[in-house]
Amino acid sequence: MAKISIEGKDYTVPAITLGQLRSGLKDKIQAHDKFSSEGKLFDAIDQQGAIISEVLMAKYSDLTEEKILMALDMANIRSFWLALLGASGFTPGEDQAAAPKATGT
Repeated sequence: MAKISIEGKDYTVPAITLGQLRSGLKDKIQAHDKFSSEGKLFDAIDQQGAIISEVLMAKYSDLTEEKILMALDMANIRSFWLALLGASGFTPGEDQAAAPKATGT
């Protein structure tokens, strides 16, 4: 399983749950995909940050959206995103291939 590091602490990347999909995460993923297909890179990246934050905060009560977003940057968000998708079974094998690291501030 892929791990991420935020403020020096390692977290295992959790899978997206069905409950999260039903509670609005599916709409965020679909918005991300629409932005991506329209070439709206920054809007797609913003959605990635929102999705990553929501999934991590549901599993780890010590994380806040601010901490997560401060740990994400243009150099590592793709690795975080692929790890989340891989852990959720959307892209087989990506959870092993992507080993994102971030220190955050």
